Amino acid sequence: MISRLYIDKFRCFVNFEHKPARRELILGANGSGKSSFLDALLLLRQFVMTGVVFDDFSLLRQRTRWLNQDQLTCELEAVLDDSRYTYRLVIEPWGEPVKPRVASETVHLDGKPILEGFSFLQLEPAGENVRLLAAEFTDSGGKTTKFYFNELSDGQRCLICLYTILHFVLAKGNTVILDEPDNFISLREIQPWLTAITDAVEGGQGQILLISHHPEAINQWAPKNGVQFVREGIGPVHVKEFRGDPNTCLPPSELLARGWERE
Repeated sequence: MISRLYIDKFRCFVNFEHKPARRELILGANGSGKSSFLDALLLLRQFVMTGVVFDDFSLLRQRTRWLNQDQLTCELEAVLDDSRYTYRLVIEPWGEPVKPRVASETVHLDGKPILEGFSFLQLEPAGENVRLLAAEFTDSGGKTTKFYFNELSDGQRCLICLYTILHFVLAKGNTVILDEPDNFISLREIQPWLTAITDAVEGGQGQILLISHHPEAINQWAPKNGVQFVREGIGPVHVKEFRGDPNTCLPPSELLARGWERE
């Protein structure tokens, strides 16, 4: 459920904030911004769900005409499974000829960044015709520090790769197969990624096959999307739908841990 939308410097919206109800009728005269409100939502959806690259100058012409400010900002807040997610996108002009680029993109879960302090990735010159991937982080005091990708922790690298797969592989309708990608990631970090992956598949043409023993992945996906590979002794493998146990209130991960899902 969308709980808040903030729009700044987009068409007729300047520091605009709205907290929609669960059921709501939006009224207004022609030109009051009703369609632009929906266009802002579609802009966010297009970028997040399809991974579209902003290379059209017409997007920059959508900035508020009467203000001489570069950045266009959209912020979407949603409540999913009793958790509050906040997505913020800032677009600015860049280069010659001028094109729009992402100045910053952040996702917070219950007020905390999913990847602590992460700002962006970029290729840094490291010699003649050589560039290395670097990540920039910002601390609570506003100080920025850059690290090469191989200097990051296993969990940080894994999380960046998972969101790259989400936005630039799965969003284009490709098939993704991942074998236990959550070994280095905490529950707080894997939960929003699983939710985003679910939304991307249901809203697009992509396909994902996930192998995981992570309790959060099992509890979210096993009831409706789980299958089990079963093998008796050294016999052949066969696949069956995961059904759980309707006679218990235990979550799927606990059933698997106890071996009760086969009984």
